[in-house]
Amino acid sequence: MQQYTALLLSLAVEAPAGVIAMMLLRGESTLYMRAATVAVASTLLSHPFAWYANTVWLWHLPFAERAAVIELSVVAFEAMFYIWLVPLSWKKGFMVSLIANTASFALGLLCAITS
Repeated sequence: MQQYTALLLSLAVEAPAGVIAMMLLRGESTLYMRAATVAVASTLLSHPFAWYANTVWLWHLPFAERAAVIELSVVAFEAMFYIWLVPLSWKKGFMVSLIANTASFALGLLCAITS
């Protein structure tokens, strides 16, 4: 998969997943649009670094280890945006980030397996 295709898929999945996560966590409905905006902005900021880490910095690690390091880093990075900009408690911020990124990662795996 090319970087820009992966970015577009991430954007298409993480914004709705962030809103769904807010609904599941019983977040205020007035914050749904803000959560979607934060999902898009944080993905645009984190994706280039995650892609570079996968292809250059950590290429020597086995896939599972590489994916764990990158995804946990991205979840923590993006959680800060949910915490500061939505704003959410640190627990809810991490949960929203984890749910959004898990959905995106799962779609990426599915695309890789089926291609």
